[in-house]
Amino acid sequence: MVLGVALTQSCSEEIDKSSRYTFTGNTIISYLEEYPETYSEYSALLNIVPVSDFSDSKVSQLLSARGNYTCFAPTNEAIHDYLAHLVDSGIISDSSWTAPEFLEINPETGKQDLLIEIQKNIVLNSLIDGGDEIEAYQTSDFSERAEMNQMLGLANMMNRKLQVTAGSNTKYAISGSDVSDTNCNIFTINGRIHQVDKVIAPSTQTASQLFEKIVAIIRIAVPYTGMIISTRESAATRKKVLELGISQISGGSRTSVGGYATPEIPEENSAQFDISDTRTLDEVVNWLLDLKHLPSFCTACYRLGRTGDRFMSLVKTGQIANCCAPNALMTLKEYLQDYASPDTYAKGIKLIEEEIQHIPNPKIKEIAMRNLKEIEEGKRDFRF
Repeated sequence: MVLGVALTQSCSEEIDKSSRYTFTGNTIISYLEEYPETYSEYSALLNIVPVSDFSDSKVSQLLSARGNYTCFAPTNEAIHDYLAHLVDSGIISDSSWTAPEFLEINPETGKQDLLIEIQKNIVLNSLIDGGDEIEAYQTSDFSERAEMNQMLGLANMMNRKLQVTAGSNTKYAISGSDVSDTNCNIFTINGRIHQVDKVIAPSTQTASQLFEKIVAIIRIAVPYTGMIISTRESAATRKKVLELGISQISGGSRTSVGGYATPEIPEENSAQFDISDTRTLDEVVNWLLDLKHLPSFCTACYRLGRTGDRFMSLVKTGQIANCCAPNALMTLKEYLQDYASPDTYAKGIKLIEEEIQHIPNPKIKEIAMRNLKEIEEGKRDFRF
C-alpha cells in the first residue's frame, strides 16, 4: 500500500509551487518572455507542452521553479525554418501551426497527435534538467567535447544525449544547431540559456514512421523471416506495416492472467501491458478480408516439423505456395464455419472461391477443394 502511494505521487510530476523563486532576478521563462521579438514562438510552446505524459504541469512552470536547467532556446526564425523543413519532408503541407495535418484528430486518441508530438520534440529536446545539484552547462563545458565530437553527460528531457561539435558559423554547435557566440551563457537564477539557430530535433520522424521503416528494412534484409505485429500497436500502424512486410498479426488479445477464460473486473486488472487495437478477432478478420488479405490460421509447418532447412527449401523454390495457400484457405474455412459473424462469413467464402483458383498444382487444388467441401460437412484439421 505504501509503495502504491509512492508510485502515484512520483508519476504525477506536478510542480511544487513552494519551490518558486520569490526574490528579484530572471528565471529562464521570465527572461525569454522579456524578448518576444526573439523567443515568442518558443515561449508559447513552453506554455503548451506538459512536463511529461504523466503531468498536467507545463514546461513553463518548471522553468519558473528552482533548479539547474540548460536551455538551448531556438529563435523565432529557427522555429519557422523548422516548420518549413517539415513541409519539405512531406510531413505537413503548410509551414504554420494551423497546417491541416496538425489539425487532424486521431480517432483512436481523440487528440491532434502529430501537433502534440512535434511541439513536444521542439521543447523537450531543448532542455536539460540538472536537478538541484548539477549546474547548468556553460560554453566552457563544450570546448573539450567539441574537439572530440562528444555527447553532453546529461540527457535532455527526451532522454537523448546531445552531441557537441564545432559550429558551422559559430564556435560550438549542439546536435547540429549553432550556439550563438554572443547570446550564450545567459545567467538566470535557475539555469543558463544558449540561443541556437536551429530547432534541436535529432529526428523529425514520428515513432510510428520510424517503426514502419524498421519493418521495411528487416523485410528487405531477411525476406524469408516471419514478423509478427501485436495488438499493442494501433490499428492504423498495423494496417501500414502489413503492406511493408508483416506476416502474422494478432487479434482479440488478452494480456491478463486467465483473460481468455474469465473477464476481469477493473479493480482486479492483471494485464501485463495495455493494448491499442481492442477489436475482436472477428472484427480483425473482417478487416483483413476488406484489405484483400488472406487470413490464415495454419500451424501445419510447426506440427509437421517443416522448419529450418526443410522450410527454406520450399520457400526458395516457390513450392511453399502448394502448402501455404491451401492450408490458409482450409483453416479460414474452419474459422468461418465455427466462429464468424454473418458478414465475415460472406466475405470469407467469396475470397476462398477466388483464391482457390490460384493454387498452382492441379492435384493440390483438387484435394483442397474436396477438403473445403468436407469442412462444410463438419470435418476438421486438414493440412498439406
